[in-house]
Amino acid sequence: MRSLLLLILLVFSSFAIAADDNEIVESVDNGLNSISLGKLLQDFSKRKDIALLVDPRVNAKIHLLGIASEKIDFSELHTILNLHQFGMAEVEGMYVVAPMSTLKQRSLVLANDGDSSKHSASETVLTVVEIKHVPAAQMVPILRPLIPQQGSLSAYIPSNKLILNTSKHNTDRLLKIITRLDVKTDFNFGVNKKNKKQNE
Repeated sequence: MRSLLLLILLVFSSFAIAADDNEIVESVDNGLNSISLGKLLQDFSKRKDIALLVDPRVNAKIHLLGIASEKIDFSELHTILNLHQFGMAEVEGMYVVAPMSTLKQRSLVLANDGDSSKHSASETVLTVVEIKHVPAAQMVPILRPLIPQQGSLSAYIPSNKLILNTSKHNTDRLLKIITRLDVKTDFNFGVNKKNKKQNE
């Protein structure tokens, strides 16, 4: 009889602990503004009156703190998508949302000679930047840590140019850094002479 009573107490104790755990989980969830990524994109499309073509693999649960989902702008949506390894690119007036690996492999928007001003912050752009005063190859190891895993950076040595493949937001940041690095010094005379011969 005593063993039966102990068993009953243990069973009820386990239920009580499970109930407390559920209350803790529910309280944490209730403290967050949770929304599915699909619903977030749907609401964003309606609010901004833009067309979104969403890859079926784009699926995640978003937890927001300190910001309402109905107030998210392009820059913040870009950050949310990147956090979950997704991206958004504008194609003929329609925004395509897909895994970053897919956007990287598919056709990209080409921003000529570093001019990415006409593209949205979340758009993936391929940018060719002419380097005038230093070897472009020397900039690659400096800038590579600033390129996300889904992006790429390479140097085309014959014309001393950098090829950037990343979001417009990140491209703008990289261009500012490149401008500060690409300065004339006493150590880059060879680069200036080579560029001069190519222009003749």
